[in-house]
Amino acid sequence: MLPYLNQIITLNDYIGYCRQMKISLLKNAEQMWGDSILLLKTNNHDNFIDDYNKICALLLREQYNNNTNDPDFIRTKKIYYDAIVVEIAQSRDRVYNDNGLYEQAMELTEKRKKHNSAILKSYGFDI
Repeated sequence: MLPYLNQIITLNDYIGYCRQMKISLLKNAEQMWGDSILLLKTNNHDNFIDDYNKICALLLREQYNNNTNDPDFIRTKKIYYDAIVVEIAQSRDRVYNDNGLYEQAMELTEKRKKHNSAILKSYGFDI
């Protein structure tokens, strides 16, 4: 873990790390849940569709023992996963397009930053 942490300097570095490790940051962006708020802070507009398509392909192979030759099955799963991606991206974009939600997100980001900085200082880190 430490070698990765040494490479993470900016919030965008962290987002890249999460993508590399298949950690989703898009879930519940409009509810400002978890680290999804970082996408808002960094003004990230990545669609993450390639990431989800790779995950979906892996899931299909795992769940059905590499028997993904049924066109109806593949089409149904693709529609399902595409809907998830659209819903997740729309959640993030609703925050971008709603000034009230965006302000809430930025205030929450600052609050979390102060809280996390205080914790790090208590452990002796120079912030």
